[in-house]
Amino acid sequence: MGVIRDVVINPFFWAFLSAVGWAMGMLTVGSRTVGRYALYGMTGSFLAQVPRIILPLPFVSHQPHFSPNGVVFTVGILLCAMSLFFYFPGLGMKIFTHPTSTEPLVTDGLYGIVRHPILFANIIWPLGWSALFGSWIGIALVPVWFLLVYLMSFIEEEWMVEIYGDAYRAYQKQVARLIPFVKFL
Repeated sequence: MGVIRDVVINPFFWAFLSAVGWAMGMLTVGSRTVGRYALYGMTGSFLAQVPRIILPLPFVSHQPHFSPNGVVFTVGILLCAMSLFFYFPGLGMKIFTHPTSTEPLVTDGLYGIVRHPILFANIIWPLGWSALFGSWIGIALVPVWFLLVYLMSFIEEEWMVEIYGDAYRAYQKQVARLIPFVKFL
């Protein structure tokens, strides 16, 4: 029982599980075969997200924590709320699968601000969540999550160009990829 406890309280165990989930997500988006199965995509999403929820929590004690002051706590809440704002509208689309031509290209609403609002949400909520719980490792891992999300966006955009062609290329020129209004990323 002590070995299991040692694993569960290790933040790098949770980071590893999340990285496995992100790899599954990249395979889902990048593969015509695997991308047909929503259950595979949901499993990958679960593995990518749930460990990032758990990692900053106080019981994951093999990490340095800080006591967030009022400003840090407020920023954490605002980042988490903003991520929900960017995440939930995307749920109306066919998620957890490979992009297909059966859905129209959406370029308005949040998709008029950033091409990948769900991926943007996946960058900012771990930062806010880690700030709320004072997790230095959770905050330090945000650049890793950013890199994984950034790489996934390239895989997804290859398919989007293949499916939507010139319409998607024009959209790419007009709207930022991941960070609203920051076109060079």
